Amino acid sequence: MNVFQSLLVSKLTIIKTKPVIDSMQDLVAKENVKGLVPIELEIQEVLKDSGIPLYEEAWEKLKLTTSTFDEVLSETSYREVMEGKACIVHGQLILKSVLQEYFQTNGRCDFHLSENYFFPFPLLMGLRKTLPKEFQRKFNSG
Repeated sequence: MNVFQSLLVSKLTIIKTKPVIDSMQDLVAKENVKGLVPIELEIQEVLKDSGIPLYEEAWEKLKLTTSTFDEVLSETSYREVMEGKACIVHGQLILKSVLQEYFQTNGRCDFHLSENYFFPFPLLMGLRKTLPKEFQRKFNSG
């Protein structure tokens, strides 16, 4: 079998699976999947009183499962994500870094990182002007 045939066979035999959660709409719609979010992210400032029904529904679901950063990014949480019982809500750069470390530690990484940003621009631009500068600085630092 030559290289082309090997690549063709591998391409045709790989089953593409649809991620359990790929957007904010998925998170709100799926009752059996919880969203894990670190308290330190203070995402309630963006979602809670946004005036956007989808964001407010997402906050109602997320507020029940907020934990510390270390708890959200723990082996227990990773296991829940792999089993399709949870998803982690955090900034994409942070998650890319965490998943890179996970790959280096475990030799493989089968997690899905969504490309569906819930804000199509930097988050600071989406924050209310009345938020204290201290919060904005803390939020920007991740």
